[in-house]
Amino acid sequence: MSIEDLIRDAQLKANRVKLGIGFPCNYGVVPSAFLKSVLMMKKPDYELILVEEGDLCTMRNQIVDIARASECTHLLMMDTDMLYHEDTIYRLLSHKLPIIGALCYRRKIPFDPLMFKGKLGGYKSIDEWDKELVEVDATGTGCLMFEMKIFDEIDKIYKAEIDAFNALRPGVGILESLPDTVQRYITKLEKKCRHENVPRKYFKFRQHDDGSPIGEDIGFCSDLRNAGYKIFVDTTIPAGHLTTMVVTDETYRWYKAVRKRQCENDRKIKVA
Repeated sequence: MSIEDLIRDAQLKANRVKLGIGFPCNYGVVPSAFLKSVLMMKKPDYELILVEEGDLCTMRNQIVDIARASECTHLLMMDTDMLYHEDTIYRLLSHKLPIIGALCYRRKIPFDPLMFKGKLGGYKSIDEWDKELVEVDATGTGCLMFEMKIFDEIDKIYKAEIDAFNALRPGVGILESLPDTVQRYITKLEKKCRHENVPRKYFKFRQHDDGSPIGEDIGFCSDLRNAGYKIFVDTTIPAGHLTTMVVTDETYRWYKAVRKRQCENDRKIKVA
């Protein structure tokens, strides 16, 4: 360990930072490339959280519960199909932000950066940036760090929604006497609560109005933004997404150039 690392560790201890690192082991086995990258990472003292049973949403929620029970101040979610930069953890901690992630890419076509602007049903990938830190509306949880206090705040919002639903539900006559806009909101809230099986959990697969799925990570990011939190991605920290190849910025730029040429050729054919 270098002198710089010792200084960083001392600062974390002075600030009473307790880090939990959570791995949802949803594949049964992990790639050797992932394991090697994790072993090579520079790490402060941390609480190792491994969850091996349940679906992905259940695993992520269990990781949060274990981190809370362990009195962690910070939680880093790390997926087992990624390759990590050795300085990832210290870099993320150095920003002192409630929610900060590494730069990840989709592991299948179109290989785009998992940095999105917009809202549920209308996200667009950010593929050009000129800053180290990019504020996003949603990102993946392949390498995402949270301050644990955000989960306490989200709990309050979920409870307020549920309490409002339960308070209004018994009085059908009261509902009918309210303005149409309020009735529609309550009906929508009732449907949402029923669909998400109250009490809500942080990570949960949801659905758009048309029935198409919403990933558990994107849905939770939407909740965080609705709660007023800002989400950032450090673009200087690459995290390769493992598939039959490693998806990086190079892969995405290659695919984008190929698609551009295909579109140009299609236009030429139509003109001809």
